[in-house]
Order: sequence, then structure tokens, then C-alpha cells
Amino acid sequence: MSYGDYLDYWIENYCKVNLKHRTIEEYSVIANKYLKIGLGHYKLNAITSYQLNKYLIDVCRRYDYSYGYLRNFVKVIKCSFRVATDIFGFINYNPAITVSFPHLAQFKKRP
Repeated sequence: MSYGDYLDYWIENYCKVNLKHRTIEEYSVIANKYLKIGLGHYKLNAITSYQLNKYLIDVCRRYDYSYGYLRNFVKVIKCSFRVATDIFGFINYNPAITVSFPHLAQFKKRP
């Protein structure tokens, strides 16, 4: 199963059952607009911590979003992999355990 396919499954079978409507909308935007494009083609069990951290750094460099919005990327990644590991049992190892949010000061665009 690809990570993109899994995100659809996760939103339908976990988020819509356990989260509030606004949170589901926000997570769906992040999943569909960013994560599926950047990481969706990888197999769920083949994604590494290195790839996740590299992706977050790329997002910080590419977009000038607020710290709070970028933190939601980390939440979606961590939660989706935690559920894939602990609840659904699709993977044995959670690569998002070691995901850390990059320090934003080095990514801020300068005039």
C-alpha cells in the first residue's frame, strides 16, 4: 500500500471516527495538497525517518507558512504513522518517532 492510499484510509477510518470536523478538514488539506504529492508514491513500509525529516525541511524552505501551520504537518505525519503501527498494524516500525521539526529561523525568507 502506498502512503497516499494509506492517508485516504487513515482519514476515513481513523480521523472521521475520532477527531473533530475542523481538525479533519485541516488534516485532509495537508494530506491531499502536500503529503500525497511529496510522499504519497512511496510504499508505506518503505518510508524512513530520513525521508520524513528531509521532506519537512523541504516544506519549510518552499513555503512561508506560520510556525503553527507547519507544526500541523508534523502532527499529521506522526499521527498517521502511529495509527498505521499501533492501531491498524500495517507496519511494524514507526519511522515518525524520530521526526523533529526544523528550526524555522534558518528558513525564513529575507527581503
